[in-house]
Amino acid sequence: MIPSYPKFKKLELNDREEYSDYVDNYEPFSDFNFVSLWTYNTKDEIEICYLNNNMVVKFTDYETLRPFYSYLGTTSVTDTANELLELAKNQGFEEKLGLVPEASVCTTSGEENQNLLITEDADNNDYIMSINAIAKMEGGAFAMHRNLINRFLKRVGGYKFESINFDDDHTRRRVDALFRKWEKNKNSLEDNSNEHEAIRRLMRGIRGENIKNYGIFADNTLIAFSTSELLSNATVMAHYRKADVDYPGIFQLLENQTCKKLSELGYEYMNYEQDLGIPGLRQAKRSWNPVRYLKKYTIKSKQ
Repeated sequence: MIPSYPKFKKLELNDREEYSDYVDNYEPFSDFNFVSLWTYNTKDEIEICYLNNNMVVKFTDYETLRPFYSYLGTTSVTDTANELLELAKNQGFEEKLGLVPEASVCTTSGEENQNLLITEDADNNDYIMSINAIAKMEGGAFAMHRNLINRFLKRVGGYKFESINFDDDHTRRRVDALFRKWEKNKNSLEDNSNEHEAIRRLMRGIRGENIKNYGIFADNTLIAFSTSELLSNATVMAHYRKADVDYPGIFQLLENQTCKKLSELGYEYMNYEQDLGIPGLRQAKRSWNPVRYLKKYTIKSKQ
């Protein structure tokens, strides 16, 4: 008998409303956020489907570039995990599910899942920050960030922080120039072309009142920008932040000013996504004093 597998479709921009309506029922895990998925889908490889009323996503690993499956949902999750592991095996993928949100594994307990090995993937846990705390930057926990902002202000003096519009060609060119400056200053052999194209996809295709783009200008030059998405439950997704590090303290000022705006809009928490196990990135994210983490797991078969 030929096994029956779920029917996947390529992720498209017009999937945004239906997809978001589903994932909004759960905590805002960054990997399942539509804007993140679509903008980083620069090679048109991501596929989605429903299985047992769960959202299934076919990802490509950030580092190995190998495909793998994940799912978000709480219906028949043990059956869903086993079916996806079997599918991965038959397609020649590694028999492992990755980036599985905690909500989707919390019910896989007891005898029914004794054949599954479920392991927390701390490198991919999402950081949740207090928007109000970053907006105020009070106390010793934020002393380093305040010092860096003061260093920026002493050097630059006046600056402008304001909304920016990606419908404007001039603004998009400014963002492109800023990305190239950031990349040059980074002085790394790492290939940043995928992220650059992701930002271009964002500027070309993502619109809506829930998307907030802000920029910092010095002498009429864009030296930093942020893109954030307003979600449900007073939470915001931090999508993109880029800045010219020739201005020490610019990233700290960008976060502080962005969070002030978001706090004024009534938002309380920011998802700063994962650190991927990169020591420098982990240190930077932890410096913002996360209030909690959204945990993710890998699932393998014990057999």
